[in-house]
Amino acid sequence: MNAIPTAVTLQAAAAQGPDFSFFIMLAALGAIWFLLVLRPQQKRQKEHEATLKAAGKGDEVITSGGLHGRISAVKENIFVLEVGKVKGAPVHVEVEQARVERVVKPEEQKAAGEKAGGDKAGEAKPGKGGAGS
Repeated sequence: MNAIPTAVTLQAAAAQGPDFSFFIMLAALGAIWFLLVLRPQQKRQKEHEATLKAAGKGDEVITSGGLHGRISAVKENIFVLEVGKVKGAPVHVEVEQARVERVVKPEEQKAAGEKAGGDKAGEAKPGKGGAGS
């Protein structure tokens, strides 16, 4: 007699409806994914677009193809880059703004050059003592 009420109770519990904890867990995972993946990516994209809009003549850029150059003119959505010189005449290349990966301001480039130059101060010079003298 004890087995019959237990079976009826189990059937009644299964018939109550769906368990919403699965949906709550799914929503929590979606929120975590949004906060950890999508939001930072959107923020970086907006910063990159703002940097491209602020880029102007004289700024150094690096394209997605690895081309380094200095902006010599800006058209609607195209940068005209000076990539070098041949027999004293500058070589210009047109690149879409969307293909520019990074913009390096001249001030940043000077600071990076000074930083790299400062590291060489500790190197031994030939003829000035050391193991080779």
